[in-house]
Amino acid sequence: MRTREAGTSAIAFVAVAISMPGAALAADSVFDTYFASKPNGATCYGRTYNAAHLKAHAAQKVQRIEIDSEKLNPDGKLNTAERFELGFAIQSMSSAEWYGQNSICKSSATRIDWYLEGDGGLFKLTPAEGGGLRMETCNYGIAI
Repeated sequence: MRTREAGTSAIAFVAVAISMPGAALAADSVFDTYFASKPNGATCYGRTYNAAHLKAHAAQKVQRIEIDSEKLNPDGKLNTAERFELGFAIQSMSSAEWYGQNSICKSSATRIDWYLEGDGGLFKLTPAEGGGLRMETCNYGIAI
């Protein structure tokens, strides 16, 4: 994931479906199904908004979103459903640069609760139709 540190700016939205071909509905935990079961433990999900969507949502500030995971956390510990880390990045409408942060997560059978470091926001990921994931903000949206 390409990231760039920047000053804080808030980006608010309620939910977004992000997908990766071939993802199945959760069986054990959402983490097990969508992250741990992937080859080599590396996973990436993303959403790029098309022109029609952006025209219909003129106030939207994000054109692309990505979350990713590796088998090991940056500190070398194995990611598990009880505690794992996701990378999170967005590309705003006003820049070709990616802005990202790390997040701390916990999974259950029905969802992943995650916290974007640096008071970046609280989220939940749930299985979506078509094999993707639905991301919902829980408080004040996203702040990067």
